[in-house]
Amino acid sequence: MQHHTSLCAARTGTAEGGVRIPPAGYLAGARALCDEFDALLIADEIHSGLGRLGSWWGCDEEGVRPDVLTAGKILSGGVVPVAATLATAEVFDVLSLTVTRCCIRRPTAAVAG
Repeated sequence: MQHHTSLCAARTGTAEGGVRIPPAGYLAGARALCDEFDALLIADEIHSGLGRLGSWWGCDEEGVRPDVLTAGKILSGGVVPVAATLATAEVFDVLSLTVTRCCIRRPTAAVAG
């Protein structure tokens, strides 16, 4: 993967000022532009992920696969602040070379078992 200097961050929906969902074709159009100009598509699913729009991710509504997807708020059921950033293998391979550790401010959010 070459180094990208451009990206497009798109919200798949927002809950600020009421639930607002982008018009049909918005995400597909953003994906097409990113592909055309070799830019990364980052989908902000903080407000809309995990079934809030009727599908698992808001991107699924248009069959769009982002390069990076952010998720949060609902991941813990609102019990503790926790979030996640997901990426394609191609993007993660590049990130894993530069990201060497993770900051954890709430250890209870990272406990498993």
